[in-house]
Amino acid sequence: MRKARISGYAPINADECDYADQNVEDDHEEPVVAKDEKENGDRYRRYLSIAIMMFSMLVSSIGFSIIFGSVWPYYQEIDDSATESFLGFIVAAFSFGQLLTSPLIGMWSNYRPVKEPLIITLIVSTAGNLLYSYAEAFEDGGKWILIISRFIMGLGAGNVALARSYMSSATLETERNTAMSLLASMQALGFILGPALGLLFQPLGEDGLKWSAIKLYFNLYTGPGFLGALLSIINILMVVFFFKEYNLQGMKKRIHLSRVWRYCFAKCMYMESSPEAKPLVLNDDNVGRHVLPWLDQQSSLAY
Repeated sequence: MRKARISGYAPINADECDYADQNVEDDHEEPVVAKDEKENGDRYRRYLSIAIMMFSMLVSSIGFSIIFGSVWPYYQEIDDSATESFLGFIVAAFSFGQLLTSPLIGMWSNYRPVKEPLIITLIVSTAGNLLYSYAEAFEDGGKWILIISRFIMGLGAGNVALARSYMSSATLETERNTAMSLLASMQALGFILGPALGLLFQPLGEDGLKWSAIKLYFNLYTGPGFLGALLSIINILMVVFFFKEYNLQGMKKRIHLSRVWRYCFAKCMYMESSPEAKPLVLNDDNVGRHVLPWLDQQSSLAY
């Protein structure tokens, strides 16, 4: 019977360390790995998911630029002491929020399905757009509502990094350059369409439609925010009902060991050496170096 040994501990029987079925846990739904789409007929669904991610990029870009044509008169309507310098802060708040959430969204997507951060960011964008449109309802501090709403929109725009990451993992190597180019085109198209869509509300004028009971004002200033919220809601429905995550590059399962199994695993890795023992270095997955802080020469099995 083979025995395991580790410095500082008594030897134990390797057969008692039944860790083979315990050392891997999958705490989330694995992305679909499609290796031969001709066999599984999943190409259409994958392309649909890629198109939805491109639409998310388009919505994010539209949300950034749709207010450019009306934000200055809107700000003046809300605050009589409006200044150009504060307008700069209102515009910059979006990018600042996006700067904060982009790395966080990226880390989130490494451990959870892409659909989760994507839906959450779209909900945040919807809330930011609605708050922007309701800024006129606040008699005092309306300008601060504008800057806060733009900051919240920026937090939701962190899904731009998520879209690029997903596009890389959901495409074949022969498709990747085209897909990334189309994604960049969606972003540029959103920047162009944003101000143009804002012009659609010009016929409403400053008065527009009012619903005093809930302080709802639908005019040329608030219309862009409501449209941005509507696009985000449509995007959420598309993600919920039609989006499916793909990872054509494959994905290694993460190893989760409790303290007990980590201890047992460490002991079983150190097999009792013998003159004819042959070292088997774990070069494939580097379990020894990742799970425990071992040196290269320690990450070996004797058999």
